[in-house]
Amino acid sequence: MFLTNLLSAAAPKTSRTRSEGRSPRRRAAAFRLETLEDRDLKTGISLQWGTIVIQGAEGVNNSAHVWRSGSDVVASLNGEEAHFNAGEVYGVAFKSDSGGGDRFVNDTNLNSSMYGYGGHNDFNGGSGFNASYLYGNFNTYDARGGASYVFSYDGPQDNITQYGNTYTYSYSTALFYFI
Repeated sequence: MFLTNLLSAAAPKTSRTRSEGRSPRRRAAAFRLETLEDRDLKTGISLQWGTIVIQGAEGVNNSAHVWRSGSDVVASLNGEEAHFNAGEVYGVAFKSDSGGGDRFVNDTNLNSSMYGYGGHNDFNGGSGFNASYLYGNFNTYDARGGASYVFSYDGPQDNITQYGNTYTYSYSTALFYFI
């Protein structure tokens, strides 16, 4: 406040005269709404804070795969590939859509988190640490030797390959609802 008063005191004061025909009120800006083209930003492959995020498309049977190629980490989703500098990637996250029937394979040593909805999903973790969240029934999971935490919700017929460093927790979501 002091600086504002000091600077305003030093500036020469000028007065504006208003022409008699003009209104003393300012005119409001015209409001217009423009629409953008349709976009589906919920699916695809992106790099967010060092994690490759793969979001499956709506429906069923998404197929995602992550592997190394030279100095790159390559991620694919339904045949589309994205390449990332391996020095910038620290982990992988895959999230399927609610339709089920999705497949995810991590052929790297990067830590991964996988979310499978709708059942009938097939996930293969990498040789790093894996966290898998399986919703629905008849899911399959194989860490292929990597350390894993597997959380299975409503999946009594899930097929989870056990290793010495695989920890499985099964839950029934019916316990979370009150009638």
